[in-house]
Amino acid sequence: MRHPESLAPIERFLGQIGLPLTRAQLASDSFLPGVAVRQGALEIDPDQLGSPGDILHEAGHLAVTPARLRGRVDGDIDACAAALIDDPDLKVSEVEANILRRTEALAIAWSYAAALEAGVSPECVFWEQGYGGQHGGSPQLVMMQVAQGLFPGVLGLAQSGFCAAPPPFGDPSELAPFPKMRRWLAA
Repeated sequence: MRHPESLAPIERFLGQIGLPLTRAQLASDSFLPGVAVRQGALEIDPDQLGSPGDILHEAGHLAVTPARLRGRVDGDIDACAAALIDDPDLKVSEVEANILRRTEALAIAWSYAAALEAGVSPECVFWEQGYGGQHGGSPQLVMMQVAQGLFPGVLGLAQSGFCAAPPPFGDPSELAPFPKMRRWLAA
């Protein structure tokens, strides 16, 4: 595992903000090694983790999901989001649907801010096998875009009330813009 020193602070942080996390033995063929989402909670298998930052990324998906829908998120995040939007019994609002459609970008920005809040280097989230690195992309470039407020998920978090938009996009009089957060979980 890369960045093992980040595991304990991340677990503490997630407990403090109220995202359920348990350790479990996970199948080795999971979508993201060492992390699974089960009914709105995280299960982690430290022996399989590539980096503890992957936990923050999956936590980001849960954190931005509207609270009334969070417990229904299970397994494949994108498939769950689509199913929630399409479920006529849930009566998902257009605001909720827009959040569910953007959860990947929001989770990326959220995980950066969460790493800082947890007191760990964002490099544990944006490690060489994360965010496209396994396909020749550059996780460091994504991290730089997020840090500068140029990543779409940052504006999405601001529009959703998680934080203020950073300069030059937000109101310069606004206190503590991204990566400072007003709240960690969607209402």
